[in-house]
Amino acid sequence: MQVKKLSYKTALYIPTEYGNDTQIPQYKIDNLIDMSLKRLIKIGGGATVIDGTGYWHKDNEDEVGKMQTKLIMCYVEDIEEGISTLKELAQWIKKETFSEAVCFEINNSLYIL
Repeated sequence: MQVKKLSYKTALYIPTEYGNDTQIPQYKIDNLIDMSLKRLIKIGGGATVIDGTGYWHKDNEDEVGKMQTKLIMCYVEDIEEGISTLKELAQWIKKETFSEAVCFEINNSLYIL
């Protein structure tokens, strides 16, 4: 029996709110997830979508921000292709959602674009 090793754990964060704190319609969230899944599955063979809640310190405010998020987790073998794909997807998501930042992970290190 052969075992295939995928050495790099990646995750892409999909926001559920636009950059102005308004809810993204579900059809748009579904589209962001579907398009991202198609790209990530091509390089990793499979992926998992997880519901999450993100928290952060709001700039210039003594307040904590909160948003529901979707995380797409995918293990990849070719890290260069993984980095390139994640950066392209994060830039696209940032533009589509008017977000100040979009995050992705590689082997438990967070990258903020």
